[in-house]
Amino acid sequence: MRRTWIRRLLLVLCLVFFLAAVGDTAEEGAPDEPGAEALAPFVPKVAALTVGEALTYRITLAGIPAGYATLEVKRLDCWPGGRTSYYLKCRTRTNNFFSLFYEVDDTVRSYVDTGEFYSRKYEKRLNEGRYRRYQHILFDYERGMADYLGEDPDWRKVTPVMSVELPGRVLDPLAALYYLRACRLEVGKTLDLTVHTAGGNWLLSLTPEEEVALPVGRFGVRQAFVVKPRARFEGIFVRRGVMTVWLDKQTNIPLKLRVLVPVGTAEATLVKAKEADL
Repeated sequence: MRRTWIRRLLLVLCLVFFLAAVGDTAEEGAPDEPGAEALAPFVPKVAALTVGEALTYRITLAGIPAGYATLEVKRLDCWPGGRTSYYLKCRTRTNNFFSLFYEVDDTVRSYVDTGEFYSRKYEKRLNEGRYRRYQHILFDYERGMADYLGEDPDWRKVTPVMSVELPGRVLDPLAALYYLRACRLEVGKTLDLTVHTAGGNWLLSLTPEEEVALPVGRFGVRQAFVVKPRARFEGIFVRRGVMTVWLDKQTNIPLKLRVLVPVGTAEATLVKAKEADL
């Protein structure tokens, strides 16, 4: 029970599909079957990210500091065929106080094509108390398959253990967060994305409900869209309870996130932004 609510606390960082504290559907309860609704076709985008960008979020639970998460654009990598990819990384950690009861140190990595912004590889490593979980997904678009690789805590490539058919090019959960940078959001207009995770392809719907003036600490008052993401699966997205996300109007960078958990309200607030246009 303790692991469940702490994991949901960390899920507040999942913007819409944000991030490292990914709940496993096998433990949280079976999700709806993928493909039960129409998926959104992939639309190529050019998201001009800055290598070296780092966004830091402070996590609080009922107003008590609980930890931090950092989103980084680490570098550009070369791929066969002359294409390049962004290497994106997210790390979520509990602070010293919460670590006394339940330590969390989770990492997610995503490799995204720089030209059209589709996912090429996705990795996550969860260290939560005594719980350990590793996942490595390679997206093979020539075969139209997502290959899941076996357990490997050292991030090495290992033998595929499962392959899942892809509907075309897709986004992984972390890549989808950055994909928003290249999208134009409008109040009342829904943006649908197809996200691949948890062994399936899923529809994620985002509809800005209103525009507000949001005080964000050192960043002053920012104009922000208020979004309550909708998705049919557990894990990256929270199905139980309502998540609210405030996205910066100019950049679509998440400024603040809030979700109800069994012990109160969990929030993640942007506190640092290195090499970001804010």
